[in-house]
Amino acid sequence: MLRRSPLHPIFFLLLLLNVLTAATADTVPAERYAALPQIDSPRLSPDGRHVAMISSRDGNRASIRVWHNDDTIEWFSPADFEELNWVTWKGSDRLLASLRGSEHTAGKEYGLSRLIFIDLKGKQTVRVQFHEPVPTGHVLIIGREPYHPPNIQDRIISMLPDDPGHILLAASPEDMSHPQAVMVDVEDGEPRLLLRPSGNVVKWLADSRGNIRLKTSLQSADEGATLTYQVRDSERDEWRFLHRSELDRGPRFLPLAFSDGGLLVLADGADGRLALREVDTHTQAFGPVLASDPRCDIEPVTHDENLVGIVDPCGDGVESYFDPDWRKDQAVLQRVLKTPLIEVIDRTKDGRYALVRSFATASAPPAYWYFDQSDVQKKLIHLGDGYEGIPAAAIGATREVIIPALDGTPLPALLTLPPGAPAGPASFVVLPHGGPTAHDSIQFDGIVQFLVSRGYGVLQPQFRGSTGYGAAFQRAGYRQWGRLMQDDVTEATRWLISQKLADPRHICIAGSSYGGYSALMGAAQHPDLYRCSVAIAPVTDPDRLLHDRDDGEFGDIHRARVAGGFGATDIPAPIDLAPKMTVPVLLIHGKRDFTVPVGHTEAMADRLKQAGHPPKLVILDDSDHFFSFAGSRLKMLKAMEEFLGASLNGDPARRS
Repeated sequence: MLRRSPLHPIFFLLLLLNVLTAATADTVPAERYAALPQIDSPRLSPDGRHVAMISSRDGNRASIRVWHNDDTIEWFSPADFEELNWVTWKGSDRLLASLRGSEHTAGKEYGLSRLIFIDLKGKQTVRVQFHEPVPTGHVLIIGREPYHPPNIQDRIISMLPDDPGHILLAASPEDMSHPQAVMVDVEDGEPRLLLRPSGNVVKWLADSRGNIRLKTSLQSADEGATLTYQVRDSERDEWRFLHRSELDRGPRFLPLAFSDGGLLVLADGADGRLALREVDTHTQAFGPVLASDPRCDIEPVTHDENLVGIVDPCGDGVESYFDPDWRKDQAVLQRVLKTPLIEVIDRTKDGRYALVRSFATASAPPAYWYFDQSDVQKKLIHLGDGYEGIPAAAIGATREVIIPALDGTPLPALLTLPPGAPAGPASFVVLPHGGPTAHDSIQFDGIVQFLVSRGYGVLQPQFRGSTGYGAAFQRAGYRQWGRLMQDDVTEATRWLISQKLADPRHICIAGSSYGGYSALMGAAQHPDLYRCSVAIAPVTDPDRLLHDRDDGEFGDIHRARVAGGFGATDIPAPIDLAPKMTVPVLLIHGKRDFTVPVGHTEAMADRLKQAGHPPKLVILDDSDHFFSFAGSRLKMLKAMEEFLGASLNGDPARRS
């Protein structure tokens, strides 16, 4: 699987190997891997004269950096209690930024997001103001909860390209799950209601002009959840039925964007893989397959509300664009930069300016470029690299391997070896991903590359339940925490040994969030297979996590995928298996984590102590679930370096 998995912002695992693979004097310092990206999520202004990006000003936390094409720079920083999610443009003189934070209510920590507008000319910042009920002129729907400021305020429906003064936002001030469509004034942040959901609407989709033309409704029942899609031609027309699909059964149906001929969707073909199709919104008929791959799900490339291309994750990973001008810019820069791995992030309507990302190799950090074609003498300006100070010689090439599961199912996995590693068994880290409905990518992963720079091989098993490999593969992992999903990780580890890639005496399992759960389950189920276990922000009590989520958005759906329904308590829990964890365990967690509360780790540590296997425990006061500060990332790296070095460099026969 080539791409579209978020990087591992919290899987920072530093291992110090035995004498044969010990880090040398020219090893890249840990600080460079712990650093925040120098350029992250950049966007080009509509006039092409400015580039906004998320960057680190003080080396520790993220700010907004704006580069102007006269080579001047401006900075904007969020409040201390908030972190940046993303930034984009509303016109060429105004930024729109998403901030994330948390709030403590009724004994629980809840995540929240907020939107701000930044006027570059007046240097003024305005927040979207959900301070009182959105004025509607209508009676509140019976059964709705009293008004409250919505937790999630950054779900953009449309940037309204033809309206410089407003955006469309999905927000839920009357209940937690059913968003209203709200028009927000960019000058004062005031919202005005456009559409209140009738029924269980969970999502709105607008066309390229900002007209809301599709709504998705969710109906939950004991036998499963159903999604119903309704469409209309304009805001003056009535809604009509388009499609219905079962959320966790039957063919998948994912609307992407409106086209001249209908609605572009990702839909399962006969092979159970997502393919790009166009649906006639009047006849409900599917057009021919526009793009597909029998090995994995096709993934969209979107630009604002438009679908601009696709990428084949099991192919070469190069984005394919529909617009010939986008393809032309890509081809030109492939020749100039001597790499096929070119992605056009933004392009002005007149084609005079473009913002581009390049990769020297598939696993190398990205470089960012400003392409100026406004004059006869075209200019290509290097804006910088995503991660600075990591030389190409330190990058290990990641490749996909296929591993047979116990039942014969082919399991994809990503294998990365240290550059120039000698042949023969090596020390390895098995790194199951979080999610668990996610997948890894062969694109640059700071954690994987950090590990290989220290001499480790890294295996990232794509266990059943992972996304990207078809509906059946993903659904096979539902309700299989600690069972089939864990068996796949175990078989992947044994494959390493059978292929003489890994030294069986020097294998650790590590991960974060669900990956941390898997790391602890591996230590409990197979202490003979793993030398140690590193669990970062782990889920240690799945039933507790589900209980916390039940009153959140779509909690019933999440529970059904993990446990099979309300009241289910048979999910294997690391916290109940502490006596079996006889290998060294390192637990790391941030106190500001509202995704998996720190109580999971604190309770796990207590159980391990009671079982006579006290863990190494690191609690970081300033860390959230994503370890958003470079300082907290570095603390984590150093704690793991010490722990894993001691675990792997001792007597292989000893278990503590």
